[in-house]
Amino acid sequence: MGVRGTVRGIGALLLLFALGACGFTPLHIERAAGGGASPALAQVAVEPLEGRIGYELRNRLLDRLSPSGTPAAPRYLLRLKLHENSAPLAVQLDARVTRYNLTLDASYQMLDARQGTVLFTGNARAIGSYNVVDSPFATESSRISTGVRAARTLADDIEAQLAARFGG
Repeated sequence: MGVRGTVRGIGALLLLFALGACGFTPLHIERAAGGGASPALAQVAVEPLEGRIGYELRNRLLDRLSPSGTPAAPRYLLRLKLHENSAPLAVQLDARVTRYNLTLDASYQMLDARQGTVLFTGNARAIGSYNVVDSPFATESSRISTGVRAARTLADDIEAQLAARFGG
């Protein structure tokens, strides 16, 4: 048992050294300068989006990509199209809908800000659900909260895709 544990420990150390030697870097480590996943991501400007969900999505992306602030002369431009859809999820016997799924679909283009050429495109989706209650105000408040959470999830997914593209 003692020899087996020692061999496992040595094997784990060798694996760690091998990962470091091949250039492996986790995407979500803290960086000293800039705080973003990579210096290239800190050079991304995000075009404004319409509506509350668009506002939340853009702000979350800005926080994730360039926490030091929007670059004065960005190298890249992220252009997003956002589509929101609510679909009934739970229907009672009397045909009342008591729960909805809120789906946010985003398609994006990463452009070279200087030349305007498309470097790559991508898609992301986030789904949340909310209840329909007797109070219209409470239902709308729940729908908005669900949209905000879904927008944050969508932004995190897009940021991870961009980090993987830029070599994180």
